[in-house]
Amino acid sequence: MAAQIAWLLQHFTGMYHLCTAPLLMPDALLSYNPQPMTEELVIDRSDAFPPHEVLSLQGPLTANNAPVFQNAIRREEPAPTLILDFAEVPYVDSAGLGLLVSAFVSRQKAGRKMILSGINPRVQKLFEITRVQELFLIFSSPEDAIAALQGAAEA
Repeated sequence: MAAQIAWLLQHFTGMYHLCTAPLLMPDALLSYNPQPMTEELVIDRSDAFPPHEVLSLQGPLTANNAPVFQNAIRREEPAPTLILDFAEVPYVDSAGLGLLVSAFVSRQKAGRKMILSGINPRVQKLFEITRVQELFLIFSSPEDAIAALQGAAEA
């Protein structure tokens, strides 16, 4: 698993550098909107599942929203298990995927868990293509994740 994580971090770091290389085309040939995507990511701590720490994400997880995600993960650092609810996340870009893998690795090294829930088919396909689905415990809802945690604790 460590080799897979190292490969993912190296792969996505390389992809990021490729994606940020300057375009070698005249401006007249570019047919895109030069305005950056500015869809906001909002992360709320849910009080509906005490004593479990559940963060509900609303909006895309992208390079533009990295600081919001990183700050939310840092605030929840002491929690033994953190559930991220992706029910309202329409998509994740390569930088967002890198953020998730990095957060997973950091929490795992500290002996803490990170669980994902509510992932839509588009994000699930990204996980499959990049082979990260095996890293994460993924449930259809926070309730299902909590039930699984409680079931494991009772066993």
